[in-house]
Amino acid sequence: IADSIIIWFDTYSNMIFAIGKGPSTTTITATPKAITMGETTVIEGTVLDNSPGTKDSKIALRFPKGVPVVADECVGNWMLYVYKQFPKPSEVTGVWVKLDAVNLYTGECIEIGGTHTDETGMFTVAWQPPKEGLWKIIATFPGSNSYYPSCAQTSITVTPAPAPAPTPASPEQVQEVRSVIDALQPLVTSLIVIVVICICLVAYDIYVNRKMLKQFTK
Repeated sequence: IADSIIIWFDTYSNMIFAIGKGPSTTTITATPKAITMGETTVIEGTVLDNSPGTKDSKIALRFPKGVPVVADECVGNWMLYVYKQFPKPSEVTGVWVKLDAVNLYTGECIEIGGTHTDETGMFTVAWQPPKEGLWKIIATFPGSNSYYPSCAQTSITVTPAPAPAPTPASPEQVQEVRSVIDALQPLVTSLIVIVVICICLVAYDIYVNRKMLKQFTK
């Protein structure tokens, strides 16, 4: 044992192993990257084992997408499965991933929450941003007794929702408006007649006054 690393020769596989706390790698993506206010984006990513042993060609061929990080209670049987080709454990628990978001326009930071990875190392969450702006989304694996922590980030943009289109009138509304117009038609006609009469009276009054003025001037 040196520097918290256990070195031993394994007679089962005829190999020398080093056991210690391993590095992890977290990835994250968001789809779609551009949404309007009120829409939802899907956040997904992985937490993978980045230990030197996972780079071995025999391991890489069996796990082309990477070796998933698992919970401490599953590590023993999981390592036997990965490195010694023991049967895959029937129950595998992933690790907790914390998700946060920062609005780069306002500096506001909010907690989205979090979720556990599955046996493939993948996590996924649906999120609806509360405000417009450019959001940076951060995924953090806080680490465990078996793995060091890691984090990753991505971003999305949230634009204002388009103005709602005007709702066309229903046939009932059209009929109601038409009924009101038909009911007001006699009143409108009467008002027009009164206005025409008033104009005629004013014109006649002007004519009479001018005629009288001419008589006085003579």
